[in-house]
Amino acid sequence: MNADRVAAARAQLDVLRRDYRERTRAVLEALASRLVELNDVSLLDEVESQLHKLAGSGGSFGFAELSRESRGLELMVREQRGRRDDSGLASLAMRLRSLTRLLQDGTSRSQRERTEAPGEKGPGAVLVWSAHDELADTRLASTLSQFGHAVVRCSDQSQLEAEIADPEVGVEGVLVDLDVQGAAPAARKSLLEHLGEARTRGGGRPPRLFVLSSEDTLPLRLQAARAGASGFFVRPFDPMQVVDRLERLRDEQIAQSGKVLLVDDDHLLARHHAAVLEAGGFEVDICTDPLKALDAMDRFQPDLVLMDLYMPGCSGPELARVIRMHDAWLATPLVFLSAETDLDLQLTAASEGADDFLTKPIADGHLVAAVRARVERARQVAQLIHSDSLTGLLKHGRIKEELLAELSRAQRQGQPLSLVMLDIDHFKRVNDRFGHPVGDQVLRALGNLLRQRARKSDRIGRYGGEEFMLILPDCATDSARLLVEDIRERFGALHFNAAGEEFSVTLSAGIASYPATSDSGELLNRADQALYAAKQNGRNRVELAD
Repeated sequence: MNADRVAAARAQLDVLRRDYRERTRAVLEALASRLVELNDVSLLDEVESQLHKLAGSGGSFGFAELSRESRGLELMVREQRGRRDDSGLASLAMRLRSLTRLLQDGTSRSQRERTEAPGEKGPGAVLVWSAHDELADTRLASTLSQFGHAVVRCSDQSQLEAEIADPEVGVEGVLVDLDVQGAAPAARKSLLEHLGEARTRGGGRPPRLFVLSSEDTLPLRLQAARAGASGFFVRPFDPMQVVDRLERLRDEQIAQSGKVLLVDDDHLLARHHAAVLEAGGFEVDICTDPLKALDAMDRFQPDLVLMDLYMPGCSGPELARVIRMHDAWLATPLVFLSAETDLDLQLTAASEGADDFLTKPIADGHLVAAVRARVERARQVAQLIHSDSLTGLLKHGRIKEELLAELSRAQRQGQPLSLVMLDIDHFKRVNDRFGHPVGDQVLRALGNLLRQRARKSDRIGRYGGEEFMLILPDCATDSARLLVEDIRERFGALHFNAAGEEFSVTLSAGIASYPATSDSGELLNRADQALYAAKQNGRNRVELAD
């Protein structure tokens, strides 16, 4: 009988969930239509109210992402309503309609990845406990929301700790204003100690802790460091500093994993080492025949190759020489893992092109640490070679190489591909008026936003100056336009500060796609022409290639 009641309850919940989905879809569509038809700024009150409801109810019906997106959009609308700004109502209508995609059941993998940031999960919530004016907190919340972070304001320490402990919130960062405890050093120290304990209490990966203060002293920073803080911001501060720090920390987290190819004829031992590395966060492939190692590398594209020294048919040093004959693998770390203890033989083997020599048996922790250090170092070198130092995006030459590779893959697999050219509008005015350091901040902000809104499979580069290229594999024109419109709106909603003056910047974009265009040079040319058309048609817009 209990089983019957449970089944009935589940059936009822399913009915309620379907009703909620259909009702919400209808409400969003109706609001979007009215915004377009009436173009009335007074509708922002109703939009904000509805978004507030969705932010609170979506998660209860199993639409957690709808809640997060609604919360971020609510903050943006609140700021726009406060200015009584009627510009961009049509864009807001598009954003409301885009929320309906979060009501779909059985969302495809590519659709899920489109809304996720780099890494295993999308941006989480940021908890804010502040003692200062609501306007500053609203500006912070608005900025973070453009990068996909929901912002939860906490009124006291108990609420803050409860939110940290709630798995439904999905906390990524905690920003605490030490001024809430006044200037007493003992009170601030106690608060930091409690927060340090609270963030690690739930197990798993603890949220990042950021400290905000009107005072900046070494003892205070030391207390924050002992509590595990990842950032220390001094008022007055720019909200983009928090975004930059979050993005760097996410990049570091991603860099702690990687792909490792194990080449060892001892299959059982290779499986053990693979299990150890996988537990350490690595993706591992095993090759037990050294003569097939190059095929495995081409297929798996490893970040590091871990190989035995003595193998039948081909020794480790011989394989290392063969690998180094290929330009594509010149920078890939090669590490020997062998029971050989003779130092001279180890040095001789390493001189054949290997980067390190590890001796069997090796402790599990030592293996993971050694591999991680080598992968991170290789990525740092690759970053210096291939990436723009300011934005961290691919350089001009490298992004063009990626276009050739991705277009070739799209042609082989029969999948669409979209190429986007983006350019910051009137960027020279920013440099002329506020100086190049502020212009650099604008460029970094767009770079962060592009990385955050793109999928893992997308390729992003700084094409030159204020122009960027975005390569979207397995993405048709319509999907590409939705993504770029989202990026355009989020970037335009960011607020920058320079010498006490607040300003915003917009961007224009052009999109060309395969299979409509199959040549890489022509694809780039058509995307560039579409970008030019966007500039000619008034800027702050997205145009498609003819």
